[in-house]
This record gives sequence, structure tokens and C-alpha cells, in this order.
Amino acid sequence: VGVNTDGPFDVFLVAGQSNNVSGTPFSTGLDTIDADILQWTQNGYFALAQDPLDHPSRVTNGIGYAMTFARAYKAATGRRVLLVPCAQTATGFTTGHWNVGQSLYNAAVSRCNAALAAAPGSEFKGVLWHQGESDVSATGTYAASVDAIIAGFRSSITGATNVPFVAGGVADDFVTATGANGVTLQGIIADVGN
Repeated sequence: VGVNTDGPFDVFLVAGQSNNVSGTPFSTGLDTIDADILQWTQNGYFALAQDPLDHPSRVTNGIGYAMTFARAYKAATGRRVLLVPCAQTATGFTTGHWNVGQSLYNAAVSRCNAALAAAPGSEFKGVLWHQGESDVSATGTYAASVDAIIAGFRSSITGATNVPFVAGGVADDFVTATGANGVTLQGIIADVGN
């Protein structure tokens, strides 16, 4: 499958922690390549999007939901999709990586704006975010951190005002099994806003 970089694209940031990082595809039948779904690589060029996506880090035991989302989005809208993969393992708000102004937040904003500039006519359509285990003990601060990053992305990425923020969180059974101190995104999403 060749790479056709002619836009416009609907652009999505894929950000967060290890649960959004791509590894080896599970199924050659389901995890297919689509010429209308591209990614903006770490080196700043277009490539076909396929798992593992070109995040700053990789995992070997699973894949994130970005490619499934992109396939469903394209099927529903008929639009070409450009993913900007920026998730990284072992990071979080509490580790000093994702808060507004910190390294991974800044890199995500910069990479989204570069992708939009390289694809004239494209529109930024949303953020695909996933919580990881680093922040499960951030009781009392996680909701405020998510609020801040949503506002930051919406004000710093070109055309991102009021875009959706699709949030995935760790499963409640992970918290129960590990004895983590109670923070799951599902438990606080009502407080985060839209």
C-alpha cells in the first residue's frame, strides 16, 4: 500500500501513558493497513498508520485503541485520518511529564501543530487520551490535571477549540488487584467536564 500524503485529513492526537502505546498487532485479519489512515512520525513525516504506531516508546504485550478508532471513524465519515502518536510508557502527571508546560505535553502540542502545517486544509478533530498506572494513586489531583490538559490542548493546538477529549482509564479490577489507592478515570470523569 502506497503513501498518499494529499490531504485534507482529520487529525487526532494519541496521547497519554502505556495503555495508549502500540505493540504487536493481534490479528492480521483485523489489524489491517488502510491507505487513508496515516500517522505523523517522530521524525516529522507521513507514514501509513499501523500497529505499532510511532510513539516515543513501544510495548510488546498489547496495542492501544487508536487504530480501531481510526478505522471506525473513517468508516463512519469517509474522511482521511492522520494520527499523531505521542503516548509514552511509565509517564503521568505525577511523574512530571504530562502537566501543561512539561516535556511530553509540549512535544505533543508541537507535533500536532507541525502535522497540521504539513497537511494544508486538515482539521484537528480530537484527543485520544489514556490513563496509565503511574497516576492511579493521584487521589485529589487527577481530575484537576485532566481539566488542565484538556484546556491546554484546546488553547495550544491549532484549531482545537472545543474538540472532543476521548478518555480511557485503567480498569477498576486493576485497582482492586493491585491495591492502588482508588483513582480511575472512570471514577472521576463526571468531575472533569466535557
